[in-house]
Amino acid sequence: VQVLSLVVVFPYCLRDNMSGFKWIAVLSIVAMLALIAAVVILSIIRIIENPVQWVPPAEPSETVFAVSIKYFSGTSSFLAISISSVSYLCHFNILPVVVEEMHAPTKSRSNEAIRWTMVSVAIMYVAFAVFGYLYAYDMPVGVSGDILLNFPSDSILVNIVRIGLFLTLDLSYPLLVLPCYQSLESLVTELRGYEVGHSRRSFSSKLWSKGKQFDCAVSIVTA
Repeated sequence: VQVLSLVVVFPYCLRDNMSGFKWIAVLSIVAMLALIAAVVILSIIRIIENPVQWVPPAEPSETVFAVSIKYFSGTSSFLAISISSVSYLCHFNILPVVVEEMHAPTKSRSNEAIRWTMVSVAIMYVAFAVFGYLYAYDMPVGVSGDILLNFPSDSILVNIVRIGLFLTLDLSYPLLVLPCYQSLESLVTELRGYEVGHSRRSFSSKLWSKGKQFDCAVSIVTA
Protein backbone atom coordinates (compact mmCIF):
# COMPACT_ATOMS: atom_id res chain seq x y z
CA VAL A 1 0.00 0.00 0.00
CA GLN A 2 2.85 2.38 0.82
CA VAL A 3 4.56 1.71 -2.51
CA LEU A 4 1.29 2.25 -4.37
CA SER A 5 0.69 5.50 -2.48
CA LEU A 6 4.19 6.71 -3.33
CA VAL A 7 3.73 5.89 -7.02
CA VAL A 8 0.45 7.83 -7.08
CA VAL A 9 1.61 10.97 -5.26
CA PHE A 10 5.19 11.23 -6.54
CA PRO A 11 4.39 13.00 -9.85
CA TYR A 12 2.36 15.61 -7.96
CA CYS A 13 5.24 16.20 -5.53
CA LEU A 14 7.22 17.62 -8.48
CA ARG A 15 4.73 20.40 -9.25
CA ASP A 16 5.98 23.94 -8.68
CA ASN A 17 2.63 25.73 -8.23
CA MET A 18 -0.82 25.16 -6.81
CA SER A 19 -2.53 25.18 -10.21
CA GLY A 20 -1.25 21.67 -10.78
CA PHE A 21 -3.45 20.44 -7.95
CA LYS A 22 -6.82 21.54 -9.33
CA TRP A 23 -7.94 17.99 -10.13
CA ILE A 24 -6.84 16.84 -6.68
CA ALA A 25 -8.94 19.63 -5.19
CA VAL A 26 -11.97 18.59 -7.25
CA LEU A 27 -11.53 14.94 -6.26
CA SER A 28 -11.13 15.90 -2.60
CA ILE A 29 -14.30 17.99 -2.61
CA VAL A 30 -16.33 15.27 -4.35
CA ALA A 31 -14.97 12.58 -2.02
CA MET A 32 -15.66 14.62 1.12
CA LEU A 33 -19.19 15.52 0.01
CA ALA A 34 -19.88 11.85 -0.76
CA LEU A 35 -18.48 10.88 2.63
CA ILE A 36 -20.62 13.41 4.49
CA ALA A 37 -23.72 12.44 2.51
CA ALA A 38 -23.19 8.72 3.21
CA VAL A 39 -22.70 9.26 6.95
CA VAL A 40 -25.72 11.59 7.21
CA ILE A 41 -28.01 9.29 5.20
CA LEU A 42 -27.01 6.13 7.07
CA SER A 43 -27.33 7.92 10.41
CA ILE A 44 -30.80 9.24 9.59
CA ILE A 45 -31.93 5.77 8.46
CA ARG A 46 -30.66 4.23 11.69
CA ILE A 47 -32.27 6.95 13.82
CA ILE A 48 -35.61 6.36 12.05
CA GLU A 49 -35.36 2.62 12.64
CA ASN A 50 -34.11 3.03 16.21
CA PRO A 51 -35.16 6.46 17.55
CA VAL A 52 -32.76 8.27 19.83
CA GLN A 53 -33.74 7.94 23.48
CA TRP A 54 -33.38 11.43 24.95
CA VAL A 55 -33.17 10.17 28.54
CA PRO A 56 -30.87 11.96 31.01
CA PRO A 57 -28.42 9.79 32.97
CA ALA A 58 -30.22 10.54 36.27
CA GLU A 59 -33.44 8.89 35.03
CA PRO A 60 -32.53 5.47 33.64
CA SER A 61 -35.16 2.83 33.12
CA GLU A 62 -34.65 -0.70 34.42
CA THR A 63 -36.72 -2.23 31.65
CA VAL A 64 -35.82 -0.06 28.68
CA PHE A 65 -32.22 0.25 27.55
CA ALA A 66 -31.47 3.91 26.90
CA VAL A 67 -28.20 5.70 26.39
CA SER A 68 -28.04 9.42 26.95
CA ILE A 69 -26.52 11.75 24.42
CA LYS A 70 -23.37 13.40 25.70
CA TYR A 71 -23.43 17.04 24.68
CA PHE A 72 -20.15 17.82 26.42
CA SER A 73 -17.45 15.76 28.08
CA GLY A 74 -14.80 17.58 30.09
CA THR A 75 -11.48 15.85 29.46
CA SER A 76 -12.50 14.34 26.13
CA SER A 77 -13.27 17.80 24.78
CA PHE A 78 -9.60 18.76 24.95
CA LEU A 79 -8.72 15.72 22.86
CA ALA A 80 -11.41 16.67 20.35
CA ILE A 81 -10.02 20.21 20.10
CA SER A 82 -6.54 18.90 19.28
CA ILE A 83 -7.92 16.58 16.60
CA SER A 84 -10.02 19.40 15.13
CA SER A 85 -6.95 21.62 14.96
CA VAL A 86 -4.97 18.98 13.07
CA SER A 87 -7.83 18.64 10.58
CA TYR A 88 -6.96 22.14 9.33
CA LEU A 89 -3.35 21.12 8.66
CA CYS A 90 -3.39 21.81 4.92
CA HIS A 91 -5.53 24.93 5.03
CA PHE A 92 -2.59 27.31 5.07
CA ASN A 93 -2.23 26.52 1.36
CA ILE A 94 -5.18 28.78 0.66
CA LEU A 95 -2.93 31.81 1.21
CA PRO A 96 -0.61 31.18 -1.77
CA VAL A 97 -3.64 30.16 -3.82
CA VAL A 98 -5.29 33.51 -3.14
CA VAL A 99 -2.13 35.50 -3.76
CA GLU A 100 -0.76 33.69 -6.81
CA GLU A 101 -3.60 31.75 -8.43
CA MET A 102 -6.66 33.99 -8.04
CA HIS A 103 -7.46 36.18 -11.02
CA ALA A 104 -7.17 39.86 -10.09
CA PRO A 105 -6.93 39.25 -6.34
CA THR A 106 -8.15 41.98 -4.02
CA LYS A 107 -8.31 42.15 -0.25
CA SER A 108 -12.10 41.83 -0.18
CA ARG A 109 -12.14 38.89 -2.60
CA SER A 110 -9.32 37.20 -0.71
CA ASN A 111 -11.10 37.59 2.61
CA GLU A 112 -14.31 36.25 1.09
CA ALA A 113 -12.56 33.20 -0.36
CA ILE A 114 -10.85 32.43 2.95
CA ARG A 115 -14.06 32.99 4.90
CA TRP A 116 -16.19 30.72 2.73
CA THR A 117 -13.50 28.05 2.65
CA MET A 118 -13.17 27.88 6.43
CA VAL A 119 -16.93 28.06 7.06
CA SER A 120 -17.83 25.36 4.52
CA VAL A 121 -15.15 23.01 5.80
CA ALA A 122 -16.17 23.61 9.43
CA ILE A 123 -19.79 22.76 8.56
CA MET A 124 -18.72 19.51 6.91
CA TYR A 125 -16.55 18.56 9.88
CA VAL A 126 -19.36 19.23 12.36
CA ALA A 127 -21.93 17.34 10.27
CA PHE A 128 -19.61 14.34 9.96
CA ALA A 129 -18.86 14.32 13.70
CA VAL A 130 -22.45 14.80 14.91
CA PHE A 131 -24.13 12.31 12.60
CA GLY A 132 -21.29 9.83 13.01
CA TYR A 133 -21.77 10.02 16.78
CA LEU A 134 -25.55 9.66 16.54
CA TYR A 135 -25.10 6.56 14.39
CA ALA A 136 -23.05 4.69 17.00
CA TYR A 137 -23.74 6.42 20.32
CA ASP A 138 -25.67 3.44 21.74
CA MET A 139 -23.48 0.64 20.43
CA PRO A 140 -22.14 -1.69 23.16
CA VAL A 141 -18.53 -1.02 22.15
CA GLY A 142 -19.11 2.73 22.11
CA VAL A 143 -18.21 5.23 19.42
CA SER A 144 -14.91 4.47 17.72
CA GLY A 145 -12.39 7.27 17.35
CA ASP A 146 -12.45 6.50 13.62
CA ILE A 147 -16.11 7.07 12.85
CA LEU A 148 -16.00 4.95 9.70
CA LEU A 149 -15.13 1.89 11.82
CA ASN A 150 -18.60 2.15 13.35
CA PHE A 151 -20.18 1.30 10.00
CA PRO A 152 -20.44 -2.27 8.67
CA SER A 153 -17.51 -3.47 6.60
CA ASP A 154 -19.80 -5.06 4.00
CA SER A 155 -21.59 -1.82 3.15
CA ILE A 156 -20.93 -0.97 -0.49
CA LEU A 157 -21.70 2.71 0.03
CA VAL A 158 -19.35 3.02 3.00
CA ASN A 159 -16.56 1.13 1.22
CA ILE A 160 -16.84 3.47 -1.75
CA VAL A 161 -16.45 6.54 0.45
CA ARG A 162 -13.59 4.82 2.28
CA ILE A 163 -11.75 4.51 -1.02
CA GLY A 164 -12.52 8.15 -1.77
CA LEU A 165 -11.20 9.19 1.64
CA PHE A 166 -8.02 7.18 1.07
CA LEU A 167 -7.42 8.92 -2.25
CA THR A 168 -8.11 12.30 -0.66
CA LEU A 169 -5.63 11.75 2.16
CA ASP A 170 -3.05 10.21 -0.15
CA LEU A 171 -3.22 12.99 -2.73
CA SER A 172 -3.16 15.72 -0.09
CA TYR A 173 0.45 14.85 0.75
CA PRO A 174 1.90 16.91 -2.16
CA LEU A 175 0.11 19.94 -0.70
CA LEU A 176 2.54 19.70 2.21
CA VAL A 177 5.59 19.07 0.02
CA LEU A 178 5.07 22.18 -2.12
CA PRO A 179 5.32 24.68 0.78
CA CYS A 180 8.43 22.83 1.99
CA TYR A 181 10.03 23.18 -1.41
CA GLN A 182 9.03 26.84 -1.73
CA SER A 183 10.44 27.58 1.72
CA LEU A 184 13.68 25.81 0.82
CA GLU A 185 13.89 27.70 -2.45
CA SER A 186 13.30 31.05 -0.75
CA LEU A 187 15.87 30.27 1.94
CA VAL A 188 18.60 29.25 -0.52
CA THR A 189 17.80 32.18 -2.79
CA GLU A 190 18.01 34.62 0.10
CA LEU A 191 21.28 33.15 1.35
CA ARG A 192 22.85 33.44 -2.09
CA GLY A 193 21.76 37.03 -2.41
CA TYR A 194 19.61 36.67 -5.49
CA GLU A 195 17.03 39.37 -6.08
CA VAL A 196 13.39 38.74 -6.79
CA GLY A 197 12.86 38.92 -10.52
CA HIS A 198 14.55 37.49 -13.59
CA SER A 199 17.67 36.36 -11.78
CA ARG A 200 15.52 34.59 -9.20
CA ARG A 201 13.60 32.75 -11.89
CA SER A 202 16.85 31.67 -13.51
CA PHE A 203 18.14 30.38 -10.22
CA SER A 204 14.79 28.79 -9.48
CA SER A 205 14.93 26.74 -12.67
CA LYS A 206 18.36 25.42 -11.66
CA LEU A 207 17.26 24.74 -8.13
CA TRP A 208 14.10 23.01 -9.28
CA SER A 209 16.02 20.03 -10.69
CA LYS A 210 17.65 19.58 -7.30
CA GLY A 211 14.30 20.16 -5.66
CA LYS A 212 12.91 17.15 -7.49
CA GLN A 213 15.60 14.98 -5.95
CA PHE A 214 14.83 16.51 -2.56
CA ASP A 215 11.09 15.86 -3.00
CA CYS A 216 11.79 12.27 -4.01
CA ALA A 217 13.88 11.67 -0.90
CA VAL A 218 11.28 13.31 1.35
CA SER A 219 8.47 11.28 -0.24
CA ILE A 220 10.30 7.98 0.20
CA VAL A 221 11.27 8.68 3.80
CA THR A 222 7.84 9.85 4.94
CA ALA A 223 5.65 7.48 2.90
